Amino acid sequence: MKKRLFTLIELLVVIVIISILMGILLPVLGTVRTKGRIARAQAEMKGMITAVKSYEADYGYLPVGSSSFGGVKTGSAADTVYRTFIEILSGADGPDADTTPNGTTSYGNPRNVKYLDVPGSYSSTANGNVCTGDFVDPWGTLYKVYLDSDYDGQVTTPAGVLNGSVFLYSFGPNATDDSCSASKDDVCSWR
Repeated sequence: MKKRLFTLIELLVVIVIISILMGILLPVLGTVRTKGRIARAQAEMKGMITAVKSYEADYGYLPVGSSSFGGVKTGSAADTVYRTFIEILSGADGPDADTTPNGTTSYGNPRNVKYLDVPGSYSSTANGNVCTGDFVDPWGTLYKVYLDSDYDGQVTTPAGVLNGSVFLYSFGPNATDDSCSASKDDVCSWR
């Protein structure tokens, strides 16, 4: 009996079919990865909201005591206040070389209750806008947090005035602040 081998044409046809299937599959994998990151951002924001509400239930006031951080202000001052906010909720000293340690501010966490889990890489070394170990969204930017610091039941966010006490958002996949416009990719806790 004579063995039949694959011809060059048959091999090329198989390679073309595999290439077509990969061309169809790769964009789908990217979409699935993006949707997974969006789901992670939403889960982290829900966790932060729960942490803030638990903190408020225990201490009777919101952490940090100001609505202007993580998005209302810009530059290092907003980043420092955001890091202080995360330190208060986590009971861990984070990347904020220029602020006082957790629990020593008037809006601290003197009982050092852990309301929020932070990444294992969370540390006390700061070197710029986003530091190694910062509590960031899946795309590497700081979450934007808005609190009802005057306790009137309303918070002014980029999307307008919302009823509630705490709202968060992430810049999303494009890492650009689109002010939670409905047509953009920001991930907002109120949507």
